[in-house]
Amino acid sequence: QYDVNENGNVYVSYTEGYKAGGVAGVECNDPYDPETVDAYELGYKATFGESTTLSAAAFYYDYSDFQVSQIIGISPVTRNAGDAEVRGFELELSSRLSENWSLSGAIALLDTEYGDFINLDGLQAELGFQNNKGNPLNNAPETSLNLGIAYNTPVQWGGRLTLRADAAYRSRTYFREFKNKLDSQGAYTVINLNANWESEDRNW
Repeated sequence: QYDVNENGNVYVSYTEGYKAGGVAGVECNDPYDPETVDAYELGYKATFGESTTLSAAAFYYDYSDFQVSQIIGISPVTRNAGDAEVRGFELELSSRLSENWSLSGAIALLDTEYGDFINLDGLQAELGFQNNKGNPLNNAPETSLNLGIAYNTPVQWGGRLTLRADAAYRSRTYFREFKNKLDSQGAYTVINLNANWESEDRNW
């Protein structure tokens, strides 16, 4: 870590991770192997004045014996998918714009892919064994975006009222390794509206 100035720093990190192997109790196949990962990250964190914080990070994860949870028939099992890679970038910002208004936002970009992973799709067995190399990892949308804005003010009847709106966007997400649209959730946006009142004594 290096302090660029009093309000910001850059950092670089390298981490090794491990997830234990095991045996699926519902079948008699060989045990699945432990999963390991080498994780690299380069980032920047800063504060601007007393009201704004910013953080950004680029990262790369290199997996070996990547573990994938699957349903075979009606039973959950775990398989090793071989190598997998994740490249990503995250940016987060929060700011108090004034005494009443505050804003927050975040974006995450992912580029994920399996290495050589040969597997049989039980829902399309007629296709035979498929090599899923290059397909995106399960539950890893390419783009995630969050945005929120809040208004906070005292009210005549006592206490404070906060009105908040949040929006969250996710691009298409695949749930299995075969990159089949039938096994995916299309892009969507969720909007939440919230009103919160807090009493002067903060008991309510």
